[in-house]
This record gives sequence, structure tokens and C-alpha cells, in this order.
Amino acid sequence: MTGYPTQGRRWQISTEGGDFAQWNPKGGELFYWNGRQMMVVAVTTGANFSAGRPRLLYTGQLGLVSPDGQHFLSVLGGPTQQAREINLMIDWFARGSGETP
Repeated sequence: MTGYPTQGRRWQISTEGGDFAQWNPKGGELFYWNGRQMMVVAVTTGANFSAGRPRLLYTGQLGLVSPDGQHFLSVLGGPTQQAREINLMIDWFARGSGETP
């Protein structure tokens, strides 16, 4: 990770690799994928940046973080599993407050 818009000091967040990093929209956390694992790291931003240790949030496939940073839309299960039911939520991002349909 490096500063933006100016690039200066760099910080290593993951020691095992990672892709598709996303900030928690409310701040304080960074989410990223390590293979099929959604990882989360507590961060402090501002004049002094610091990052905690990565921890496993859940195992699944690529997904999205809701605007409240507390809900995730992801594919769970594996390629050999058949879906018996699919639930589709309309305006998922608009429901970032945790509302249920």
C-alpha cells in the first residue's frame, strides 16, 4: 500500500498475497482477497498510518462490500455444489444500512 495522491512511504499489509483490496466505506478497515479467503485488516489512517494483523473474515468467492462496511455480497460454496435457491436483492447498495427486504 502506498499514499495517494502522492506516493511516498509504502506499507506491506499481507505477507501471503492478496487481490482486489477494498476500503471499508466507513473507514478503519481494509478488505482483500487471498485466494478464496476474504481477509480484513484494522487500519489507522491520517498523519501516522498503521495496520493490524490480517484475519480471516470468511471463505467464498469474489464479492462486494456494502456501503456500511458490515455486509458482503459473495458467492459461497464450490463449483460442484448446485444451488437450490437463489435470492436476488434489488438495490443492494442502497440497503447498506442493514435493512432486509
